[in-house]
Amino acid sequence: APGTADVRDGFKGARGTVYFTPSEVVYDFLREKESAEGEAEERGPRGPDREAEKKKEYDRLVFRVKFSGAEEAVAVAGGKELPGKVNYFIGSQANWRPNIPTFEEVSYQGLYPKIDLLYRFEGGNPRSRFTVLPGGDPAAIRFAYEGQVNGLQIDPEGNLAILTDFGSFGERAPRAYQEIGGEKREVPAKFVVSEEGKAVSFEIADFDRQEPLVIE
Repeated sequence: APGTADVRDGFKGARGTVYFTPSEVVYDFLREKESAEGEAEERGPRGPDREAEKKKEYDRLVFRVKFSGAEEAVAVAGGKELPGKVNYFIGSQANWRPNIPTFEEVSYQGLYPKIDLLYRFEGGNPRSRFTVLPGGDPAAIRFAYEGQVNGLQIDPEGNLAILTDFGSFGERAPRAYQEIGGEKREVPAKFVVSEEGKAVSFEIADFDRQEPLVIE
């Protein structure tokens, strides 16, 4: 798939790993298959049966969030490196990447014209924060979901649900604001799902385009 050879940084979460490339974010999850009999894990005299552990089988879920229409020469940088590495074994072997460093945050400088993006690892999940500089247009931001995604839904509270065979992954409703003259001003914002149901953008109310806008 496009961009898999350009893996730069990763987050290691409780349910899987999230990889960051200049053009997309890749979510890679594993889930243990249930046995046909539905039996609990076998245990030996000193704990779990090691042979049974080796025989476990897993289902894998991989989907991508592509930055549609983004700049090709975006600068990607990791901050606050964490101990441990992750391995990227998705797609053809030519695109495999071992020993990828992990970070608490990853930044995209100039992802769209005059728009930066920062991902932070919070509570086991990556959270995004866009900074729209004066002259930038938040309407340019668009996420296209590809891979093992069955659909996208927005609940009554404005949260985004990413529907998969592993269940629903959530993105909380966006919050936008500006800090002008030492005062934080909230700007109404919401997710909008495209007609084909596989892409998301933001709908932002009027704001002062001479001042930075934050969307998180």
